[in-house]
Amino acid sequence: IDSADEEIWRKIDRPHGKLKHRDVLKGIADFSKIFKGTLVTETMLIKGINDNETSVEKTAEFIAEISPSKAYFLVPTRPPAESGAHRPSADFLKYAAAITWAISGVKTECIAGDEKEDFFFTDDIAGDLLGIASVHPVREEAIKKILKERNEDESVISRLIEQGKINEVFYNGKKFYKRAF
Repeated sequence: IDSADEEIWRKIDRPHGKLKHRDVLKGIADFSKIFKGTLVTETMLIKGINDNETSVEKTAEFIAEISPSKAYFLVPTRPPAESGAHRPSADFLKYAAAITWAISGVKTECIAGDEKEDFFFTDDIAGDLLGIASVHPVREEAIKKILKERNEDESVISRLIEQGKINEVFYNGKKFYKRAF
């Protein structure tokens, strides 16, 4: 639930033009009433788009309506597809969690650090790296750790860059590798 506001939802999620935000929210609400498992929500916060008091309060009110077990606020941790997508401040994240808990009564957590990257690799490390980097950028530290565990040197990365198959990108002071298309 990136936003309970249609205009903001369209900016963040860029849904198909025929989708109606109210129908999506109604579907979530209807599902929450019949689902018997553990329901959690995720809200991606983007600086300058939904990192404001009004947006968070509206989202928190919707979260209260569906009453999940937990609500998560996320921020971009890898280079995003859109260069203008930046993380909100740490202070705002704390505020968002606090206000959501106050309005909804739902335990709220922020996920703002690097995610665990427990990737499965076969003997074709270069092919596996290309497959993962096709889906999302991979942190340099994660690749180096995997190569070290497999007693492989870092030349596989250099070869893929030289062949024009992956690119280096930098985000929040960290190096990532992503598939070159």
